[in-house]
Amino acid sequence: MTISIIVPCFNEEESLPLFYAEMEKIKFQLNDHFEYIFVNDGSKDRTLSILRELSQKNNSVRYLSFSRNFGKEAALYAGLKHATGDLVTVMDADLQDPPELLLTMKSMLEKNPDLDCVGTRRTTRDGEPPIRSFFAKMFYKLINKISQVEMVDGARDFRLMRRQMVDAILEVSEYNRFSKGIFAWVGFRTEYLEYKNVERVAGKTSWSFWQLLNYSLEGIINFSDAPLTIAFLGGVVACLLAFFLIIIVIVRTLIFGDPTSGWPSMVSIILFLGGFQLLTIGILGKYIGKIFMETKKQTKEIKKSRGVNAFIVIVACLILAECFFFFVLGKPSNFEDGNTDNHPINLLGTMFKGGFVVPLILTLLFTVIVLSVERFFALNKAKGKGNLIKFVANVKKELANGNIENAQKLCEKQQGSVAAIVDAGLTKYREMESLDIAKEMKVEAIKNEIEEATALQLPSMQQNLPIIATISTLGTLMGLFGTVLGMIRSFQALAGAGGVDSMALSVGISEALVNTASGIATGALAIISYAFYSGKVDNMTYAIEEVSFALAQTYSETHK
Repeated sequence: MTISIIVPCFNEEESLPLFYAEMEKIKFQLNDHFEYIFVNDGSKDRTLSILRELSQKNNSVRYLSFSRNFGKEAALYAGLKHATGDLVTVMDADLQDPPELLLTMKSMLEKNPDLDCVGTRRTTRDGEPPIRSFFAKMFYKLINKISQVEMVDGARDFRLMRRQMVDAILEVSEYNRFSKGIFAWVGFRTEYLEYKNVERVAGKTSWSFWQLLNYSLEGIINFSDAPLTIAFLGGVVACLLAFFLIIIVIVRTLIFGDPTSGWPSMVSIILFLGGFQLLTIGILGKYIGKIFMETKKQTKEIKKSRGVNAFIVIVACLILAECFFFFVLGKPSNFEDGNTDNHPINLLGTMFKGGFVVPLILTLLFTVIVLSVERFFALNKAKGKGNLIKFVANVKKELANGNIENAQKLCEKQQGSVAAIVDAGLTKYREMESLDIAKEMKVEAIKNEIEEATALQLPSMQQNLPIIATISTLGTLMGLFGTVLGMIRSFQALAGAGGVDSMALSVGISEALVNTASGIATGALAIISYAFYSGKVDNMTYAIEEVSFALAQTYSETHK
């Protein structure tokens, strides 16, 4: 039997050697195979170097390393996702989770087949600051009253779980994770071992009071909507109280004729209501923030490229267009006698006569140019360093030869979004080789992994293309709008009293023609840009689909 041991690490250079030594002692007593999965959560000390040394010394030691500190929850999720053991445990590297308890935990699971998990809970909090212990107890009392799941007071993340429970936990793939709540929410049968608190064997804790407070708020928000109910009821009470106080003020004014009295109390009421509103808005904001993070579908393993914010580009282009209109097109030297009211003497002055529509069309034109340049660099980055067709052909060649490792090296060399998606499929390919499930399920898992990776990368590749497509139509419409305005001005000149105003007539016609030409040019450029970059995205999508088919076919043909 294989036991996967997941150990999140953040600046644990002093604790890791001690932890590993203690676990090796327990290993011989259990007589089971250990699979160590250390997750380096962006440590600043020698944690990563120590993990490399342990990995070289023992083939059972694997490690993951984050580029920065993502937090313990992200580390736990990554570790669980890479665990392959029949039994999985989560432990801290500081030995606050006594390794010897694993003997009892495994024994309990063996004796009771219906038991899915054996957890641990502290009966004391010796060594902790009194204020931290007090707030911890208050948190568990509060969360168990307002939450739909029961969280055991003093429960640790340290637990021994069967594979089926781990799979269920991984199905909860939300971004904002609170493991204690998730462990309880999946609903598997769990029993708890009690033990007295053990202090850290070395190093310092990375959890401050404020971090723990924020973590507790995350748990409350993730597993309860009670704050929303409190905010609603509080709002109702505040409104009724305010209405009642207004009635009192009106009655006092009518009876006693003293409309200026009670200002201190009135100010107090306003401050109270304003503070309550801010409180409720803050509560709503926390929930909306959670929704936002979940809908973003951020991943902890595949890096997504981010393009330029289109709104910022449009605002910047609008400012640039206005400056260009007034200081370049409206320059006095472009007109007779240096007066912008006179006839223009060149094309720039003629464009200026197009009126207020010209800056709007220029804004669209500049936006198309900027977004087209941005898409050029973004899609080239997504494509990778080498030729995409050759990259796909080489990957398929390595797959045909069964060299998965060489194929992954090609992905590392190629880089870019396409290579990242292909590498995700190759990684899943290697993972499936060690699992004892049906071949059809493995093939489907590989396909799903590539589809998920593609779904994460594709929005970044298509970013800003809808804006360019919109401008292709909007530019033409804006040109037609300017044409109509110019023709209106021309007809006004023809209908003027005392004869035709040739000056006004020429201005109106120039406005119509300039705006028509500018709008058509902007729309045409946008159409060309959209078609060009859409073709690039389609080519990359086709390349991904080709590799995906090759992966699935190769696995199906070479495995039983």
